[in-house]
Amino acid sequence: MKKIDSYFIKNLLLSFAGSVFALTLILLVNTVFQLMDLLIRKGVPFPTVMKLIFYTLPFIMNMTVPMSFLVAGLLTFGRSAGNNEILCLRSSGIDLKVVLNKLGFLMVIIAFLNLLFNLFILPETNYRMKKTLYEIRLKKPAIEIEPGYFNKIENYLIYATSKDEKTGTLKDVKIQEIKRDGVRFISAREGKIRSTSGGSLILELLDGEFLEVKGEKKEQLRRATFKKDVLVLKVEAESFYRDVVYRSDREKNYLTLLKEIHNAKKELQNYPKEDKISRNFVRRRINTILAEINTRFALPFASIVFVFLAFPIALRFKFSGYGSALGVSFFFFIIYYILLLAGQETARRSLFNPYIALWIPNILFGIFSLLLTKKELAK
Repeated sequence: MKKIDSYFIKNLLLSFAGSVFALTLILLVNTVFQLMDLLIRKGVPFPTVMKLIFYTLPFIMNMTVPMSFLVAGLLTFGRSAGNNEILCLRSSGIDLKVVLNKLGFLMVIIAFLNLLFNLFILPETNYRMKKTLYEIRLKKPAIEIEPGYFNKIENYLIYATSKDEKTGTLKDVKIQEIKRDGVRFISAREGKIRSTSGGSLILELLDGEFLEVKGEKKEQLRRATFKKDVLVLKVEAESFYRDVVYRSDREKNYLTLLKEIHNAKKELQNYPKEDKISRNFVRRRINTILAEINTRFALPFASIVFVFLAFPIALRFKFSGYGSALGVSFFFFIIYYILLLAGQETARRSLFNPYIALWIPNILFGIFSLLLTKKELAK
């Protein structure tokens, strides 16, 4: 019996490893193309691009790991059924429930490790990826300027006919600055934008002119030309770069989220019952955090559900190749993920209890797999 158990465990883990690699590669391709654009066209250093790829992997694997267990289950049990190994086990009087229980115990261990990954490691990599993007933005602010479009930065509108991606040099620059007492228009043959460590944006302009209109009735007009001018864009660092300072919920670890819930509940007690607007706002914030926490719990345990779902389906259709297994897995995982997203949205809007909304996909798929497995084992 130990040999049979180790045989199924080995096949399941090998199929799982192959599935994780294949699915992660599929989802990573689009990201890699975008990052290669940063490397080749925009001159971002190779180590920085590799860091972005490294920080992107955990987010992608958060989705591919549960799906990979569905693929692995379909392949493991499908090949065994196709080779008549399941038939031989049944003919020998071996109870398949025992095999499934031991596989289930293995899945619980893997799901627990995946859970720890989601609670603590994944949010940190999400934050570091955002921080790396901020560093790129700081060193190469010209990346923010899209040629041929009016680019809004605070109270500035910046237009450039073309842009050298590597040097950040802008051609045929047009700038409009909205002031309290008027408007200033600047045009230049060429410009180059850079940023300071404090977050200020410096735009060096060559061969241009500016037109400034001031006054309550725009009666004051000033016009001048220049060979070289330096324009300091008065950008609020907190506003322009606030994303890197503030961690979103998906970038906070489990303990931080629990602490925020505790503080929100204390804040809720300070509001009188008559202040329904404030109380509803705090409740919605609590539900948003609970939705994030329950999502991190639900996805790892979906792996267990998917393996048990794969068992009856594989025995019926006898999958033997990755192509058919991936197709069926995509079908079920899309349904699961749609239900999960719907649960997140209803929980965040306080339309449904987060503890129920985020676990409905696991409950529905669990019941479905239980019924199919029970029917298959009864044969």
